[in-house]
Amino acid sequence: MIKIQKMQENEKTKETPEALSVLTSREQEILSLLLNGVSPKEIAYKLNINYKTFDTHRSNLYRKLGVRSIQELMAEYSPDQIKTGGAPSGETGQTHELSENKPAKGRLSRLLVPVGIAVLAVSLLFNGYFFIKSSTAAKPVKLTGFQMGLNAGTDKQLGGNSSASVYITHEIIDGAGISGVINIDITLEEGEYHTPNVMAHTDYIDFIDQLKKAKGIRFKAIGDGKTWNVQFHTEESPDTDWASYEYPFGTVPNQVVDVDIPYSSLRQPSWLNKEREPEKVFEFSQKRIIAMVFSTSTRFQKLGSSSIKIFDFEIY
Repeated sequence: MIKIQKMQENEKTKETPEALSVLTSREQEILSLLLNGVSPKEIAYKLNINYKTFDTHRSNLYRKLGVRSIQELMAEYSPDQIKTGGAPSGETGQTHELSENKPAKGRLSRLLVPVGIAVLAVSLLFNGYFFIKSSTAAKPVKLTGFQMGLNAGTDKQLGGNSSASVYITHEIIDGAGISGVINIDITLEEGEYHTPNVMAHTDYIDFIDQLKKAKGIRFKAIGDGKTWNVQFHTEESPDTDWASYEYPFGTVPNQVVDVDIPYSSLRQPSWLNKEREPEKVFEFSQKRIIAMVFSTSTRFQKLGSSSIKIFDFEIY
């Protein structure tokens, strides 16, 4: 019984290189990453391809290798087999003798790599110390909707009739599971207030503290083709009839758009007449931020309903 099992293992080992040889170079890249535990979304990002292209490559390599799932794939193959183009050395029956006087190239490379790393570390220590010490740039911080403390607001307190709701969901977007997706559903309606408007706003202290240390924000959005706006209110805003700095962005129906808002691109709203109302004009300072708002109004879209999903939010 043991002999038969061993023969089957040897036979499987012989077949492995032939099975891998039918894969394209891109399929081999994806196979190696999958076997090393990299998620599909990360693989698409690393290879600079969209998720649908990745899914096509994955389906092709599953078919060629005769497996139907990642579990079957990992049961049949190992990362070592991919790196060596087949079975690990020693299982094919071939041996390689090394000269006693002349090290093999592989052994020499293994010796040089740690030395190179040590030299690089010393170089960074001496040449980069003061730069690292003096740098005040914050590391990017990724947040979900659960961590942002958003609340809905409308023009009703000013006599308007608009409505808005904010809620958080977990969804599958482009084949990947996304937690903490911000959903904003609104309806702009005429009322006594001259400019119907709605918003999702936050003054959550931990979130605001992160904004004060940053240089900007970025996120992804799926909308219905209408325009939305990001506003930053500072300590001056309450005294200037809530004049703020803002960044409008458009959406594409049922498509993901990337929105990147460095603070340097923020401007005060177009409705502000700086000659007639100079008291509302002030310089933007992220250290004085007190609130952030996702909003829209009849300045950006017509009366009626609209919705948007915001996810992969990052402060940088």
